[in-house]
Amino acid sequence: MSAAPEVTFFMLVTDPCALIADYAIRSYRLLARAKIDFRLRVYGNCLSPLVRDCYYPRWGKLPYVELDDNRRHVTPDYPRTGYVVTSPEGVSHPLSGKWETCATIWMRELSQLPTPFVATVDADFEILDPAFAIRALECLRAAPDLAGVSTSYGPDRPVHRETYSRRTVFMHQRWDTWFCIYRKSCLDVGVSPFLYEETAADGTMHVYDAFSHLQHALLAQGWRFEVVAPECQNQFIHYTSFGQNQNVTTRTVAAYRRYRILLHRGLVPRLGFKGARGRLNRWVGYGVYELFMRRFGGVDRSRQQFQHLLNPDFDVERLYRD
Repeated sequence: MSAAPEVTFFMLVTDPCALIADYAIRSYRLLARAKIDFRLRVYGNCLSPLVRDCYYPRWGKLPYVELDDNRRHVTPDYPRTGYVVTSPEGVSHPLSGKWETCATIWMRELSQLPTPFVATVDADFEILDPAFAIRALECLRAAPDLAGVSTSYGPDRPVHRETYSRRTVFMHQRWDTWFCIYRKSCLDVGVSPFLYEETAADGTMHVYDAFSHLQHALLAQGWRFEVVAPECQNQFIHYTSFGQNQNVTTRTVAAYRRYRILLHRGLVPRLGFKGARGRLNRWVGYGVYELFMRRFGGVDRSRQQFQHLLNPDFDVERLYRD
């Protein structure tokens, strides 16, 4: 790899998601084998010494990984649950945990990356086949008006029930952040990656999730975004909100991962889920996954209730002592 790569993938890791991040980080070896010129910046977000000492030596041995963290930005009072963070656009929200918001770190760190393309990637996003990433970079090189390529797109939702606040809002379209490659020059548009919201004259609350407001500013300037083709969806897996994990431990994470991939791709990935054989493929995946759910106590269902966000005293390190 060259000293000045083409793209930097920027991954934030917190204590709860380090278990699955270990697999996600190692999956980038597929990009290295595909001769993509990249670095993976793994950025610890208020990691405990236990988790950092467990994983950083291992990750640091990977030739494509750069390690960093936010210890130099942490004080006795920041970050902490309830601390109010205000975006450059004036929107304030209390922190829901003992770590910095993604947007705070993105705004501070992404502009310092020395590559023409930068990507936000989730710690619970694992690459299974590098073809989608190869294609995304090809599109960015070929189209000078293309600001970014994401693996997922969420359209406008005029009536959307928010998971955390329980409000009903107008949620604006977004090319999702869990794997989104940007032309770095486009990030200097004068709009922050923070969540943005405003109330219309009719009382409707309009919400732009993280990076959405910045994306809309780029669209207004004539830039455009793309999403990877549907047939690429089985080339990666997003475990979804693993940062709220309370149940998957060092003992069960390997089995959890195997069964989640089986659910996502089916027993034979190349069959997909269309036609009679595809339906059988999906049925096998769901059947085996349900057995896993019963075996390990419904780890997904409890995780997706975001319980520990309401319990700041949850002992995250318990996941690593199992």
